[in-house]
Amino acid sequence: MKNSLGSFSKLFLVSLLAGSMMLAGCGESNPSSSTATSEENSNASNTTQQTTDNTTSKYDVYGKVSPTIGQFDTKARINITMTNIATKATISNSCTNQMFGFSGDKKINAGYYEIKAVDSSNIYETEIIYKKVDSDIEDMNLTITPKVQEVDDTITVTLTGKIIDEYGKDIPFASVSAVNTKTEKEYKTSTNPDNGNYTFKEILAGTYKVTYSKDSFEDDTKDLKITDENSITFDSKAVNNKTLSNVTLKYKLAQTGSIAGVLTGYNPGDKCILYRTTSESAATVPGIVLKFTPQENGYFFIKNLPSGWYIVAKDGCAAPVPVNDASGNFIGYAFANENDTYFSSWMEVTPLTTTPVPSTDQ
Repeated sequence: MKNSLGSFSKLFLVSLLAGSMMLAGCGESNPSSSTATSEENSNASNTTQQTTDNTTSKYDVYGKVSPTIGQFDTKARINITMTNIATKATISNSCTNQMFGFSGDKKINAGYYEIKAVDSSNIYETEIIYKKVDSDIEDMNLTITPKVQEVDDTITVTLTGKIIDEYGKDIPFASVSAVNTKTEKEYKTSTNPDNGNYTFKEILAGTYKVTYSKDSFEDDTKDLKITDENSITFDSKAVNNKTLSNVTLKYKLAQTGSIAGVLTGYNPGDKCILYRTTSESAATVPGIVLKFTPQENGYFFIKNLPSGWYIVAKDGCAAPVPVNDASGNFIGYAFANENDTYFSSWMEVTPLTTTPVPSTDQ
């Protein structure tokens, strides 16, 4: 009996210890389970809050589309799409006069976006940028590049144009050169001796750099593109009736002199021509700077002239003829018209001075 009781007591103690260990194990697992549940609830709460923010935080987005080269082609039809990178949600709107906007029922949710500008008229390449939206945007800028258009290089056209100065006066004897950017073929012409008009005859279709130059003026270069007879752009503007827009050449900075005075023997209404050369002893025929009409008493005042030597002659005279002295030295030019022949003396123009007209002129 004693032995049986002892065995029973040992069995009871073992069972008691086992129960305690199980309780102890449960005691450890409960806090761990509680902590995990708390973290899951917290993460769920954060996710819900984040989703709520993305849904309820909406912003206005405004911007402009600008070409990388030249002026914007108004024939382009550009559509802007904004795609949320996370949700793949997309919203679109078209451009009007280069401007676009997402507002009202098209406000943009907060997030990261792929923003794409697509031109359905096929004038510009597609532009894609990536941007975060977390506030209103008023000045988003998308740059677009004109596509390279294939041209039929068997087509030829004849184009006309005019070169003027900053005061709207024609510039005769100016040089014009058009170089094909692909083939390097060059076309040369010049403005008319009587005005600033010029003509390119039978120029092949293609893309050109057109350079305008004239002594005493700053050179200027324009872009010319001929796709076919009805598709021509010059200086990024469409060409109508094969007539290029006027090109204005600026006087060089050193051209600050003036000439003023009264022409003797002048008949009211007569037009006059101002010639210029760079040297008093130059044997080459001077170039025409401009034509002008003096006041009724023969007075005139011409400003912003480049440094050099000038001669005033009546319009309608033949080209000036070099005159030499008895020793054969060049001394100036003679001018002849229907009525007489006369010698015109040189007038030197220097910066910041006004040169008086000699009383013997005309």
